[in-house]
Amino acid sequence: MNEVKEKDNKETIKEETKVSESDTEESTAQEQKEDNNTVEKAVEAPPLGAILDKRTEEIRNVVFGAMAQYGIPASLMDYMLTSVLSEVRDLKSKEYSDCLVNKGE
Repeated sequence: MNEVKEKDNKETIKEETKVSESDTEESTAQEQKEDNNTVEKAVEAPPLGAILDKRTEEIRNVVFGAMAQYGIPASLMDYMLTSVLSEVRDLKSKEYSDCLVNKGE
């Protein structure tokens, strides 16, 4: 009788060990997936500063290209860009006020 109990206990321990090993393998695989996703996200999303630098360079190229193409002197381009900047600042003010109004709701 004791031999049967010992045999059952050994089998139970073996089964528990198998289950815990498979759980460990699954959790390790899950952790690796999460690590890979984190690395992929870091690769996919460049820093905000890099994005802004790239867009600033694109705008600069358009402005200087227009100046060269149409022969616009810097003094007139300053006037034109000041006008555009004024409109952008108005849009920014409206955007900020909308955010504040929506937070209050």
